[in-house]
Amino acid sequence: MVWRAFPRLFPATATLRRPQAVGGLPFIVAAYDTLYGRRPLSTAAVTLGVKAGCCDVVAQKLAQPGCELDVPRIAKFGVFCMFYAGSFQHLLYNVVYPRLFVRGSGVALALQMSAFDNLVHVPFLYLPAYYAYRGLLLGDGFKASMEKYRHEGLDVLPACWAIWGPAQCITFWLVPPNFRIAFAGAVGAVWEAVLSYKAPLHD
Repeated sequence: MVWRAFPRLFPATATLRRPQAVGGLPFIVAAYDTLYGRRPLSTAAVTLGVKAGCCDVVAQKLAQPGCELDVPRIAKFGVFCMFYAGSFQHLLYNVVYPRLFVRGSGVALALQMSAFDNLVHVPFLYLPAYYAYRGLLLGDGFKASMEKYRHEGLDVLPACWAIWGPAQCITFWLVPPNFRIAFAGAVGAVWEAVLSYKAPLHD
């Protein structure tokens, strides 16, 4: 695994692999905490992939009751959420950000991380990656995909910040590292409904 091959680059994962006992929590939560500590990347990927698939099934059933499920559409959302929103963002939230932001604590530190995430990560990495992936699925080239992002971004970004600005403050202030991706997935259920409406992964 990447974090085992390069322990000096990813020291934070050492803590995540050895979670402390979770007293008073339901068994399933404690089990998830332990599993995440042992296999953070794969657990993050499965968590967000399953969540994305379930949300899209519900969305399709609400939009077109009685119609057959669009399985390829479910898979498209699931794949992106597994590898980007799941595994990649685990590294971002639990490894990279703690190394970048070392001054301050509590709310002040959470505000720094949230501001960076919303003002740097989202507009310059997350949304371009989403639009590039969307363009690949729709048969558009990279240039055309970025052009769509340039035209639609002014509409998408404010909606993103309205949801993720406050949510990420909570993520980095109150949510333990092993549950940050799961919490982001819960918030993402709302965000994906907005994103699929404004920039769907299908025609």
